[in-house]
Amino acid sequence: MCCGKHTTVDENSLFRSDQMSREIPFRGYFRLRREKEFRATFSREENMKRQIRQFFLVRELLKNQWLKTSQIQDIQQKKLHKLLHHAYTNVPYYRQLFDSVGVKPGDIQTVSDLSVLPITTKSTLRELPLNQITAQNIDLKTCIKDRTSGSTGMPLNFFFTRDDMDIRSPVEIRMLASVGYKATDSTLAIIDDRHLGTTYWFQRLGILRREYISILSPVEEHIKRIQTMKPDIIWTLTSNIVLIASRMQADNIRVTRPKAIYTIGEFLDPNRRRLIASVFGVAPLDQYSSTECGGIAWECSARMGYHINIDTVVVECINNGKHVQSGESGELIVTNLHSYAMPFIRYSVGDRGILSDKMCSCGRNLPLMMAIEGRSVDFIVLENGKRISPYLLTCAIEDIPGIVRYQIIQEAAKQITVNFIKGDGFSPETLRKIQTQCQGVVGKDVEIKPVVVESLVHDKSGKFRVVISKLATN
Repeated sequence: MCCGKHTTVDENSLFRSDQMSREIPFRGYFRLRREKEFRATFSREENMKRQIRQFFLVRELLKNQWLKTSQIQDIQQKKLHKLLHHAYTNVPYYRQLFDSVGVKPGDIQTVSDLSVLPITTKSTLRELPLNQITAQNIDLKTCIKDRTSGSTGMPLNFFFTRDDMDIRSPVEIRMLASVGYKATDSTLAIIDDRHLGTTYWFQRLGILRREYISILSPVEEHIKRIQTMKPDIIWTLTSNIVLIASRMQADNIRVTRPKAIYTIGEFLDPNRRRLIASVFGVAPLDQYSSTECGGIAWECSARMGYHINIDTVVVECINNGKHVQSGESGELIVTNLHSYAMPFIRYSVGDRGILSDKMCSCGRNLPLMMAIEGRSVDFIVLENGKRISPYLLTCAIEDIPGIVRYQIIQEAAKQITVNFIKGDGFSPETLRKIQTQCQGVVGKDVEIKPVVVESLVHDKSGKFRVVISKLATN
């Protein structure tokens, strides 16, 4: 944890104000600062120490997965106690939350005791001032600033510490190691521009080599990079690898079979699994994660479910405020055990899942989640039959000022409606930006109709879909 005196900041000078949602988009010094900029704030010696620390974290996490379940739970519980005491002492929002139910951190002895605390939602955090939800003993200038993806139509900006960032790569490496990942293997990550990484000195030597390409670039570029790089691991959004596989299948393109394909960010249904497997010759493995909480759960090669990283997160599954039985579907509530700058405790990630009491045949003692009923999004279908990843549209509009929450609906091949709830910062420029930035993705011949609404629609199951296409078959 990067401790120190909490920086007093003038929120109006750092963020665009939004009286309705108190949205915290970054600008100026506090713009989204990626890892390269973050590393630049430390000396070469300090960065070397971070890399050494990450090496030992990898060793620790690899060891943890083979411990007895009770031993891993002890690790989880110690981390939870430390986080709860920190949040109560240093974060006004959580201190008020504890006090509202007459609970002190010491009263929560086990993970099951967490249920005495109210659930925290994204909308709750968006409505609160920054100084209420961040730790007063941490200098925010030493932290990474990030933003959730637009998959809920309601992005959230947040901070995390150096220690939180440093644990994320080791969690990822543990997952990759489950498919026989070696230090000399190469990874191609096709991801959001905001998370494009940098190259470390050891990667230039061919160790843990990783290349990045923007998910916003044409699918043809993605395929070309796969052909030329011949990566051992491919890592991208579910909808994006489906687009790649569909194009490769249509054009009869063949590539070197990768060791593994990891899908992230969206629901991976059986039909999509089969398509990817038939084109690449290897069935995809799914990872369940969130920007706020990092890696939550992942599939190993046994594919008996998703191993939950209980040594870095707590996952609860609830219905009507109560924990459900194994095998029952429920709302997923996650606690990030490494979120100190802006804690996420009993945080609703917006998905549903099914926890299991079965053990995986691989021998790992990380408990399993049998199914994740994640967010479902539709592809946008253009008049010429081309399909556009929904993620491209959410990226195009999620930073536009004056939008609290939005939903994109394709009514016809040449007509898209963007329904949104307006907030502070709204102006005629908001409408113009929605039109121009969406047309930058789908083309100027597609009519973009921005509509201010009071509320957004959910489907019959009660689930919110941020992108809906009335033409999509997916």
